[in-house]
Amino acid sequence: MKFIHQYRILLAYIISSLLILSACATTKKVNEIQEIKSLPIYNKNLNNITIKGSFSFSFKGQNQSADCKLLLAKSDSLSLTIFGPFGMTLAKLFAKPDYFLFYNAYNNEAIEGTPSPNNLYKVVYLPLNYSDFVSLTRYEIIGDPANYEIQTSYKDEKSILFQNKNNNDYIEFYLVSKEDASIKQYQRKHPNGSTILNVFYRNVEENDNFYFPEKIEFNFPSLDVGLIIECNSLKFNESYDKPFSINLPNNTNIKKIEE
Repeated sequence: MKFIHQYRILLAYIISSLLILSACATTKKVNEIQEIKSLPIYNKNLNNITIKGSFSFSFKGQNQSADCKLLLAKSDSLSLTIFGPFGMTLAKLFAKPDYFLFYNAYNNEAIEGTPSPNNLYKVVYLPLNYSDFVSLTRYEIIGDPANYEIQTSYKDEKSILFQNKNNNDYIEFYLVSKEDASIKQYQRKHPNGSTILNVFYRNVEENDNFYFPEKIEFNFPSLDVGLIIECNSLKFNESYDKPFSINLPNNTNIKKIEE
Protein backbone atom coordinates (compact mmCIF):
# COMPACT_ATOMS: atom_id res chain seq x y z
CA MET A 1 0.00 0.00 0.00
CA LYS A 2 2.89 2.32 0.78
CA PHE A 3 4.30 1.71 -2.71
CA ILE A 4 0.95 2.54 -4.34
CA HIS A 5 0.69 5.73 -2.29
CA GLN A 6 4.20 6.81 -3.34
CA TYR A 7 3.38 5.97 -6.97
CA ARG A 8 0.26 8.15 -6.83
CA ILE A 9 2.26 11.05 -5.38
CA LEU A 10 4.85 10.68 -8.14
CA LEU A 11 2.16 10.48 -10.82
CA ALA A 12 0.46 13.60 -9.45
CA TYR A 13 3.80 15.42 -9.49
CA ILE A 14 4.44 14.44 -13.11
CA ILE A 15 0.96 15.54 -14.22
CA SER A 16 1.33 18.85 -12.38
CA SER A 17 4.71 19.44 -13.99
CA LEU A 18 3.30 18.74 -17.45
CA LEU A 19 0.42 21.14 -16.84
CA ILE A 20 2.85 23.85 -15.75
CA LEU A 21 5.02 23.28 -18.81
CA SER A 22 1.96 23.37 -21.03
CA ALA A 23 0.84 26.64 -19.50
CA CYS A 24 4.28 28.13 -20.01
CA ALA A 25 4.32 26.99 -23.64
CA THR A 26 0.90 28.53 -24.23
CA THR A 27 2.04 31.82 -22.73
CA LYS A 28 5.09 31.85 -24.95
CA LYS A 29 2.95 31.21 -27.99
CA VAL A 30 0.66 34.13 -27.14
CA ASN A 31 3.66 36.41 -26.62
CA GLU A 32 5.05 35.41 -30.00
CA ILE A 33 1.71 36.18 -31.64
CA GLN A 34 1.66 39.64 -30.10
CA GLU A 35 5.05 40.31 -31.70
CA ILE A 36 3.91 39.57 -35.28
CA LYS A 37 4.78 42.82 -36.97
CA SER A 38 6.19 41.55 -40.26
CA LEU A 39 5.36 38.78 -42.67
CA PRO A 40 6.74 35.47 -41.31
CA ILE A 41 9.29 33.66 -43.45
CA TYR A 42 9.61 29.89 -43.25
CA ASN A 43 12.00 27.25 -44.55
CA LYS A 44 15.04 29.44 -45.21
CA ASN A 45 17.28 26.37 -45.44
CA LEU A 46 14.90 24.34 -47.56
CA ASN A 47 16.37 23.52 -50.96
CA ASN A 48 14.85 20.47 -52.65
CA ILE A 49 11.29 19.26 -52.12
CA THR A 50 9.88 15.90 -53.21
CA ILE A 51 6.09 15.62 -53.15
CA LYS A 52 4.11 12.45 -53.78
CA GLY A 53 0.38 12.91 -53.81
CA SER A 54 -2.38 13.93 -56.16
CA PHE A 55 -3.24 16.70 -58.61
CA SER A 56 -6.85 17.76 -59.02
CA PHE A 57 -7.69 20.07 -61.92
CA SER A 58 -10.93 21.92 -62.47
CA PHE A 59 -11.66 23.84 -65.67
CA LYS A 60 -15.05 25.42 -66.30
CA GLY A 61 -16.91 22.78 -64.33
CA GLN A 62 -14.87 19.80 -65.52
CA ASN A 63 -12.79 17.99 -62.90
CA GLN A 64 -9.89 15.58 -63.27
CA SER A 65 -7.55 14.09 -60.70
CA ALA A 66 -4.53 11.82 -60.80
CA ASP A 67 -1.60 10.68 -58.70
CA CYS A 68 1.56 12.70 -59.15
CA LYS A 69 5.19 13.13 -58.19
CA LEU A 70 6.55 16.66 -58.04
CA LEU A 71 10.24 17.44 -57.62
CA LEU A 72 11.38 21.00 -56.91
CA ALA A 73 15.12 21.64 -57.14
CA LYS A 74 15.32 24.88 -55.16
CA SER A 75 13.66 27.47 -57.38
CA ASP A 76 15.83 26.46 -60.33
CA SER A 77 13.74 23.72 -61.94
CA LEU A 78 10.86 21.34 -61.44
CA SER A 79 9.84 17.91 -62.65
CA LEU A 80 6.24 16.72 -62.56
CA THR A 81 4.99 13.25 -63.45
CA ILE A 82 1.27 12.50 -63.61
CA PHE A 83 0.21 8.88 -63.30
CA GLY A 84 -2.83 6.99 -64.50
CA PRO A 85 -4.21 3.57 -63.53
CA PHE A 86 -1.67 0.96 -62.39
CA GLY A 87 1.06 3.62 -62.18
CA MET A 88 1.12 4.27 -65.92
CA THR A 89 2.71 7.60 -66.87
CA LEU A 90 0.16 9.92 -68.46
CA ALA A 91 2.16 13.13 -68.73
CA LYS A 92 5.40 14.81 -67.72
CA LEU A 93 6.38 18.42 -67.23
CA PHE A 94 9.89 19.81 -66.99
CA ALA A 95 10.29 23.52 -66.34
CA LYS A 96 12.81 26.16 -65.37
CA PRO A 97 12.54 29.97 -65.36
CA ASP A 98 13.04 30.38 -69.12
CA TYR A 99 11.87 27.07 -70.61
CA PHE A 100 9.30 24.30 -70.24
CA LEU A 101 8.62 20.97 -71.93
CA PHE A 102 5.29 19.20 -71.52
CA TYR A 103 4.95 15.61 -72.74
CA ASN A 104 1.59 13.92 -73.28
CA ALA A 105 2.56 10.25 -73.11
CA TYR A 106 -0.91 9.07 -74.08
CA ASN A 107 -0.77 10.85 -77.47
CA ASN A 108 3.04 10.87 -77.74
CA GLU A 109 3.01 14.64 -78.23
CA ALA A 110 5.20 17.32 -76.66
CA ILE A 111 4.97 21.09 -76.34
CA GLU A 112 7.87 23.38 -75.48
CA GLY A 113 8.18 27.11 -74.92
CA THR A 114 8.68 29.87 -72.37
CA PRO A 115 6.82 29.35 -69.05
CA SER A 116 4.81 32.57 -69.20
CA PRO A 117 1.28 32.79 -67.75
CA ASN A 118 -0.25 32.72 -71.24
CA ASN A 119 1.74 29.69 -72.37
CA LEU A 120 1.20 27.67 -69.20
CA TYR A 121 -2.50 28.46 -69.35
CA LYS A 122 -2.69 27.17 -72.93
CA VAL A 123 -0.89 23.95 -72.04
CA VAL A 124 -1.83 23.07 -68.44
CA TYR A 125 -4.55 25.64 -67.62
CA LEU A 126 -2.30 27.38 -65.09
CA PRO A 127 -2.15 31.17 -65.75
CA LEU A 128 0.96 31.80 -63.64
CA ASN A 129 4.55 32.30 -64.58
CA TYR A 130 7.13 29.75 -63.48
CA SER A 131 8.58 31.79 -60.61
CA ASP A 132 5.24 32.57 -58.98
CA PHE A 133 4.00 28.99 -59.22
CA VAL A 134 7.21 27.64 -57.69
CA SER A 135 7.25 30.19 -54.85
CA LEU A 136 3.62 29.53 -53.97
CA THR A 137 4.10 25.76 -54.12
CA ARG A 138 7.22 25.95 -51.96
CA TYR A 139 5.30 27.90 -49.27
CA GLU A 140 7.50 30.93 -49.90
CA ILE A 141 6.79 34.65 -50.14
CA ILE A 142 6.40 36.16 -53.60
CA GLY A 143 8.70 39.16 -53.95
CA ASP A 144 10.41 41.02 -51.13
CA PRO A 145 8.76 40.27 -47.75
CA ALA A 146 9.69 43.78 -46.60
CA ASN A 147 7.22 45.21 -49.13
CA TYR A 148 4.26 43.67 -47.28
CA GLU A 149 2.67 45.82 -44.60
CA ILE A 150 -0.06 45.07 -42.08
CA GLN A 151 -3.44 46.30 -43.28
CA THR A 152 -4.75 47.92 -40.12
CA SER A 153 -8.27 48.30 -41.53
CA TYR A 154 -8.62 44.51 -41.57
CA LYS A 155 -10.15 43.43 -38.27
CA ASP A 156 -10.23 39.75 -37.38
CA GLU A 157 -9.63 37.92 -34.11
CA LYS A 158 -7.91 34.97 -35.76
CA SER A 159 -5.74 36.46 -38.50
CA ILE A 160 -3.58 39.37 -39.68
CA LEU A 161 -3.63 40.67 -43.26
CA PHE A 162 -0.44 41.82 -45.00
CA GLN A 163 -0.60 43.85 -48.21
CA ASN A 164 1.84 44.72 -51.00
CA LYS A 165 0.98 47.57 -53.38
CA ASN A 166 4.35 47.81 -55.12
CA ASN A 167 3.11 46.16 -58.32
CA ASN A 168 1.25 48.39 -60.79
CA ASP A 169 -0.81 45.54 -62.25
CA TYR A 170 -2.16 43.98 -59.06
CA ILE A 171 -2.22 44.07 -55.26
CA GLU A 172 -0.96 41.11 -53.19
CA PHE A 173 -2.15 39.88 -49.81
CA TYR A 174 -1.01 37.27 -47.30
CA LEU A 175 -3.31 36.12 -44.49
CA VAL A 176 -1.44 34.99 -41.36
CA SER A 177 -2.94 33.04 -38.47
CA LYS A 178 -2.71 34.64 -35.04
CA GLU A 179 -2.88 31.18 -33.47
CA ASP A 180 0.34 29.74 -34.87
CA ALA A 181 1.73 32.46 -37.19
CA SER A 182 1.30 30.20 -40.21
CA ILE A 183 0.41 31.58 -43.62
CA LYS A 184 -3.13 30.56 -44.47
CA GLN A 185 -3.79 32.32 -47.77
CA TYR A 186 -2.23 34.29 -50.61
CA GLN A 187 -4.46 36.54 -52.71
CA ARG A 188 -3.87 38.64 -55.81
CA LYS A 189 -6.34 41.33 -56.89
CA HIS A 190 -6.69 43.84 -59.68
CA PRO A 191 -6.51 47.49 -58.56
CA ASN A 192 -10.29 47.63 -59.13
CA GLY A 193 -10.77 44.98 -56.44
CA SER A 194 -11.59 41.94 -58.59
CA THR A 195 -9.81 38.75 -57.53
CA ILE A 196 -7.21 37.25 -59.86
CA LEU A 197 -5.93 34.40 -57.69
CA ASN A 198 -6.55 32.76 -54.34
CA VAL A 199 -4.11 30.24 -52.86
CA PHE A 200 -5.14 28.42 -49.69
CA TYR A 201 -2.72 26.48 -47.48
CA ARG A 202 -4.44 23.71 -45.52
CA ASN A 203 -3.11 21.93 -42.44
CA VAL A 204 0.33 23.49 -42.18
CA GLU A 205 2.51 21.23 -40.05
CA GLU A 206 6.11 20.90 -38.96
CA ASN A 207 8.01 18.13 -40.72
CA ASP A 208 11.77 17.61 -40.23
CA ASN A 209 12.06 21.16 -38.86
CA PHE A 210 10.33 22.60 -41.93
CA TYR A 211 6.79 23.92 -42.20
CA PHE A 212 4.66 22.81 -45.11
CA PRO A 213 0.95 22.43 -45.91
CA GLU A 214 -0.73 19.11 -46.53
CA LYS A 215 -2.86 20.68 -49.25
CA ILE A 216 -2.35 23.67 -51.58
CA GLU A 217 -5.36 25.05 -53.43
CA PHE A 218 -5.04 27.42 -56.40
CA ASN A 219 -8.16 29.16 -57.62
CA PHE A 220 -8.61 31.65 -60.48
CA PRO A 221 -12.23 32.87 -60.08
CA SER A 222 -12.56 34.87 -63.30
CA LEU A 223 -11.28 31.96 -65.40
CA ASP A 224 -13.11 29.24 -63.44
CA VAL A 225 -9.83 27.34 -63.12
CA GLY A 226 -8.54 25.48 -60.07
CA LEU A 227 -5.69 23.23 -59.04
CA ILE A 228 -5.32 21.28 -55.80
CA ILE A 229 -2.05 19.64 -54.76
CA GLU A 230 -2.45 17.09 -51.98
CA CYS A 231 0.82 16.08 -50.34
CA ASN A 232 0.64 12.48 -49.16
CA SER A 233 4.41 12.10 -48.81
CA LEU A 234 7.05 14.80 -48.35
CA LYS A 235 10.84 14.66 -48.43
CA PHE A 236 12.98 17.71 -47.81
CA ASN A 237 16.50 18.40 -49.10
CA GLU A 238 16.66 15.07 -50.89
CA SER A 239 19.63 14.86 -53.27
CA TYR A 240 18.84 14.58 -56.97
CA ASP A 241 21.39 12.57 -58.93
CA LYS A 242 21.17 14.56 -62.17
CA PRO A 243 19.45 17.61 -63.67
CA PHE A 244 15.80 17.18 -64.57
CA SER A 245 14.90 16.34 -68.16
CA ILE A 246 12.40 14.37 -70.24
CA ASN A 247 13.64 11.66 -72.58
CA LEU A 248 11.24 11.75 -75.51
CA PRO A 249 10.71 8.83 -77.90
CA ASN A 250 12.26 9.39 -81.33
CA ASN A 251 8.86 9.56 -83.02
CA THR A 252 7.40 12.19 -80.66
CA ASN A 253 5.63 15.08 -82.35
CA ILE A 254 7.12 18.26 -80.79
CA LYS A 255 5.34 21.60 -81.06
CA LYS A 256 6.86 24.93 -80.06
CA ILE A 257 4.41 27.39 -78.54
CA GLU A 258 4.92 31.12 -78.90
CA GLU A 259 3.52 34.05 -76.91
